[in-house]
Amino acid sequence: MMNIFIRFGNLPPRNRSRNAITGKLEKGISVFPAIYEGGYVYYKSPVETERINDLWASKYNFIIYMLIGDIVGHGSDNEPLIDNIKEMRRLKYSHSTKSYKIQ
Repeated sequence: MMNIFIRFGNLPPRNRSRNAITGKLEKGISVFPAIYEGGYVYYKSPVETERINDLWASKYNFIIYMLIGDIVGHGSDNEPLIDNIKEMRRLKYSHSTKSYKIQ
């Protein structure tokens, strides 16, 4: 099974995210777990996908990516941290399906 994730914003230098509170580097890239189904990418469900899109992409105008990689730990918010990126594709949000499509 592939580990598929959603990332808001460009990849951090050396593929290591920074803890927003402590400023310390984490073990990998901070991401959201994702589901790929029928050509669409979701975070948990369409409703949850809409919620995180409104929070992260719309509010901060981040570029959105689908990443496939290996989990190397968990961040301070218990989010997955990944490395060894095997695939990176840009995503675009669809309001009608409340999901992301690969561009």
